[in-house]
Amino acid sequence: MRTLLAFIIAPLSIGAIAFGLTFAITGLNYFTLGATLIFTIYAYVVALIFGLPLYLLLKKRIAGRYSSYVKAAVILSVVSILNYSVIPLYDRFTTYPNWSPSWTTLISLLLEGSVYPILLSLFAVSIFWIIVRPDHSSNKPENQ
Repeated sequence: MRTLLAFIIAPLSIGAIAFGLTFAITGLNYFTLGATLIFTIYAYVVALIFGLPLYLLLKKRIAGRYSSYVKAAVILSVVSILNYSVIPLYDRFTTYPNWSPSWTTLISLLLEGSVYPILLSLFAVSIFWIIVRPDHSSNKPENQ
Protein backbone atom coordinates (compact mmCIF):
# COMPACT_ATOMS: atom_id res chain seq x y z
CA MET A 1 0.00 0.00 0.00
CA ARG A 2 2.86 2.38 0.80
CA THR A 3 4.45 1.65 -2.56
CA LEU A 4 1.27 2.55 -4.42
CA LEU A 5 0.96 5.72 -2.35
CA ALA A 6 4.59 6.58 -3.15
CA PHE A 7 4.02 6.07 -6.89
CA ILE A 8 1.06 8.45 -6.68
CA ILE A 9 2.64 11.18 -4.54
CA ALA A 10 6.25 11.30 -5.83
CA PRO A 11 5.44 12.27 -9.46
CA LEU A 12 2.74 14.61 -8.18
CA SER A 13 5.46 16.48 -6.28
CA ILE A 14 7.06 17.42 -9.62
CA GLY A 15 3.73 18.92 -10.69
CA ALA A 16 3.56 20.81 -7.40
CA ILE A 17 7.03 22.28 -8.00
CA ALA A 18 6.05 23.26 -11.55
CA PHE A 19 2.89 24.90 -10.22
CA GLY A 20 4.78 26.79 -7.53
CA LEU A 21 7.45 28.09 -9.89
CA THR A 22 5.11 29.14 -12.70
CA PHE A 23 2.62 30.62 -10.24
CA ALA A 24 5.38 32.70 -8.66
CA ILE A 25 6.49 33.99 -12.06
CA THR A 26 3.26 34.42 -14.02
CA GLY A 27 0.46 34.17 -11.47
CA LEU A 28 -2.56 31.94 -11.81
CA ASN A 29 -3.39 31.61 -15.50
CA TYR A 30 -3.65 29.03 -18.26
CA PHE A 31 0.12 28.87 -18.67
CA THR A 32 0.54 27.92 -15.01
CA LEU A 33 -2.12 25.24 -15.23
CA GLY A 34 -0.78 23.94 -18.55
CA ALA A 35 2.81 23.76 -17.32
CA THR A 36 1.67 21.96 -14.18
CA LEU A 37 -0.33 19.47 -16.22
CA ILE A 38 2.53 18.82 -18.68
CA PHE A 39 5.14 18.35 -15.94
CA THR A 40 2.82 16.08 -13.96
CA ILE A 41 1.97 13.90 -16.95
CA TYR A 42 5.64 13.69 -17.90
CA ALA A 43 6.57 12.71 -14.33
CA TYR A 44 3.95 9.94 -14.25
CA VAL A 45 5.05 8.60 -17.64
CA VAL A 46 8.70 8.48 -16.53
CA ALA A 47 7.66 6.90 -13.22
CA LEU A 48 5.66 4.16 -14.92
CA ILE A 49 8.00 3.39 -17.81
CA PHE A 50 11.32 3.72 -16.00
CA GLY A 51 10.65 4.15 -12.28
CA LEU A 52 8.55 1.04 -11.72
CA PRO A 53 11.05 -1.35 -13.33
CA LEU A 54 13.90 0.33 -11.45
CA TYR A 55 11.99 0.02 -8.18
CA LEU A 56 11.27 -3.66 -8.80
CA LEU A 57 14.94 -4.25 -9.64
CA LEU A 58 16.09 -2.40 -6.52
CA LYS A 59 13.60 -4.27 -4.39
CA LYS A 60 14.73 -7.63 -5.72
CA ARG A 61 18.49 -7.15 -5.97
CA ILE A 62 19.73 -4.35 -3.75
CA ALA A 63 19.22 -3.36 -0.14
CA GLY A 64 16.90 -0.44 0.42
CA ARG A 65 19.63 2.09 1.06
CA TYR A 66 19.00 5.70 0.16
CA SER A 67 22.18 5.75 -1.94
CA SER A 68 20.73 3.08 -4.22
CA TYR A 69 17.68 5.24 -4.81
CA VAL A 70 19.86 8.29 -5.50
CA LYS A 71 21.63 6.30 -8.20
CA ALA A 72 18.22 5.35 -9.60
CA ALA A 73 17.29 9.04 -9.65
CA VAL A 74 20.35 9.82 -11.72
CA ILE A 75 19.39 7.05 -14.14
CA LEU A 76 15.86 8.47 -14.38
CA SER A 77 17.20 11.94 -15.01
CA VAL A 78 19.14 10.73 -18.06
CA VAL A 79 15.79 10.38 -19.84
CA SER A 80 14.99 14.02 -19.14
CA ILE A 81 18.49 15.17 -20.04
CA LEU A 82 18.19 13.52 -23.43
CA ASN A 83 14.74 14.99 -23.88
CA TYR A 84 15.56 18.55 -22.85
CA SER A 85 19.17 19.15 -23.90
CA VAL A 86 20.80 16.62 -26.20
CA ILE A 87 17.90 16.14 -28.63
CA PRO A 88 17.17 19.90 -28.95
CA LEU A 89 20.86 20.58 -29.58
CA TYR A 90 20.93 17.91 -32.27
CA ASP A 91 17.79 19.40 -33.77
CA ARG A 92 19.35 22.87 -33.72
CA PHE A 93 22.46 21.62 -35.53
CA THR A 94 20.46 19.73 -38.17
CA THR A 95 17.97 22.55 -38.75
CA TYR A 96 20.62 25.28 -38.92
CA PRO A 97 23.80 23.62 -40.23
CA ASN A 98 25.68 26.93 -40.24
CA TRP A 99 24.90 27.60 -36.56
CA SER A 100 28.20 27.78 -34.69
CA PRO A 101 27.66 28.61 -31.03
CA SER A 102 30.44 29.38 -28.63
CA TRP A 103 31.50 26.79 -26.08
CA THR A 104 29.89 28.82 -23.32
CA THR A 105 26.56 28.73 -25.15
CA LEU A 106 26.79 24.96 -25.60
CA ILE A 107 27.74 24.41 -21.97
CA SER A 108 24.95 26.66 -20.70
CA LEU A 109 22.39 24.85 -22.90
CA LEU A 110 23.58 21.48 -21.63
CA LEU A 111 23.56 22.64 -18.01
CA GLU A 112 20.08 24.13 -18.27
CA GLY A 113 18.85 20.90 -19.79
CA SER A 114 20.56 18.63 -17.28
CA VAL A 115 20.70 20.29 -13.86
CA TYR A 116 16.95 20.73 -13.48
CA PRO A 117 16.04 17.14 -14.44
CA ILE A 118 18.65 15.79 -12.04
CA LEU A 119 17.41 17.95 -9.16
CA LEU A 120 13.75 17.16 -9.86
CA SER A 121 14.50 13.44 -10.14
CA LEU A 122 16.41 13.49 -6.86
CA PHE A 123 13.50 15.31 -5.22
CA ALA A 124 10.87 12.87 -6.52
CA VAL A 125 12.94 9.80 -5.66
CA SER A 126 13.57 11.21 -2.17
CA ILE A 127 9.83 11.66 -1.66
CA PHE A 128 9.30 8.08 -2.91
CA TRP A 129 11.99 6.71 -0.59
CA ILE A 130 10.62 8.60 2.44
CA ILE A 131 7.17 7.10 1.86
CA VAL A 132 8.27 3.54 1.08
CA ARG A 133 11.25 3.45 3.47
CA PRO A 134 12.70 0.15 2.20
CA ASP A 135 15.38 0.28 4.88
CA HIS A 136 12.83 -0.60 7.57
CA SER A 137 12.83 -4.26 8.54
CA SER A 138 9.15 -4.78 7.65
CA ASN A 139 9.78 -3.67 4.05
CA LYS A 140 13.09 -5.45 3.35
CA PRO A 141 13.25 -7.84 0.39
CA GLU A 142 13.19 -11.53 1.17
CA ASN A 143 16.78 -12.23 0.08
CA GLN A 144 18.38 -10.10 2.80
